Amino acid sequence: MAAGMALFVIGCMLAGPQALTVSHPKTGRLLKTLATDLGWVESVAFSPNGRQVLASVAQVVKIWNIETGALLLSLSPDPDTTFNSAAFSPNGTRVVTASTGGTFTVWNAAQGKKLLQKSGLSRFAKAEFSPDGKQVVTAGDDATVAIWDAKTGVKQKELKDHYGHVETAKFSPDGSYVVTAGRDGYVRVYNATTGKLRGFVNQPVTFSAEFSPDGRQVVTASTSGYATVWDVGGDWPQEKRKLEAGRGDRPYVNSAVFSPKVRSRPGCCVFRGGERVLTASSDGTARMFDTETGELLKTFKGHASKVSSAVFSPDGSKIVTASYDGTVKVWKA
Repeated sequence: MAAGMALFVIGCMLAGPQALTVSHPKTGRLLKTLATDLGWVESVAFSPNGRQVLASVAQVVKIWNIETGALLLSLSPDPDTTFNSAAFSPNGTRVVTASTGGTFTVWNAAQGKKLLQKSGLSRFAKAEFSPDGKQVVTAGDDATVAIWDAKTGVKQKELKDHYGHVETAKFSPDGSYVVTAGRDGYVRVYNATTGKLRGFVNQPVTFSAEFSPDGRQVVTASTSGYATVWDVGGDWPQEKRKLEAGRGDRPYVNSAVFSPKVRSRPGCCVFRGGERVLTASSDGTARMFDTETGELLKTFKGHASKVSSAVFSPDGSKIVTASYDGTVKVWKA
């Protein structure tokens, strides 16, 4: 793997994979609720400048001003189709959606105008931009991952190593690699240019996989009840730590993300990114962990159903959660 993904550990060395929790983590403070009646909210995201929040449900994608709560834009799918996913471009000027019509669509994020629509995807595909915004990666229930030109819609690469529904595909921060994961339990890392498989691991059904800001780690969320942190700097991904993020009779962990790389701000520190992991679970909570120690730092409670998605704001000061209870909530991180 490239030098930018070489193994890098801060602090003490850990003797193999470990899981650790604390008895009395803090409870996250709710700042506001942006939506209350959306239905099953599948995903949520901050705009790159942190001023807007996007939420995706089957029938609509909505964008709000996070400070005022004002609804800025609603996007509707094509007739007789529903949305599977939605994501901002790296500069926040575009949104990419994937729908049950077997298409991904690139929209102007301000006016909601369609800039590109490309067919040829499976029915339950998802789509994400590359870090430079020039490509789109899609993953679907036909076991296929594909990389497309975001302007022309030309398919540049196709990856077909999975054995079933691929739940997620994400670029590394520098765009050099793509991590994929799905219902076959495999988490795979590919060279984004050549399409060559760099390495893989097998675990229970996996819903999400995402690189750390420095590209040296990947965190996965699965039906096991754990989010797992992997070192991806060597010839093969190595399990570093398990975080117990799902509890009770609904232990599924639906998403897991690292904290962002942020600059210093008054009263705070300088974070290189990845010091925290934020999870969303089917037990109705989001949880924040210390990546190195595995300590449970905060629990975010307030949803009445499964939390499908939880993400940090770009400056790391807030988180936003989405739930099947139809709400989108903003919390102090």
